[in-house]
Amino acid sequence: WKRIAELDPANTDIYLKIAEAYWQENQKEEAASAFIEAGTRLAAQNNHEAALTSFSRALEIVPNDSQALNGLV
Repeated sequence: WKRIAELDPANTDIYLKIAEAYWQENQKEEAASAFIEAGTRLAAQNNHEAALTSFSRALEIVPNDSQALNGLV
């Protein structure tokens, strides 16, 4: 999934799938990072509502994460 995500930067759904997979595997740091990457990509596509949701999910996993907080701002 990560390789596909790297090859297709416009496909934000891939990063959301990656984040959910990491979450299911209890890999919290990786899940938070994937949610942040998805949020960053969604914001770049002007999909701000979905970006906020993604950054919020990252903060649920890793509270006070500076990248997720920056994304919310």
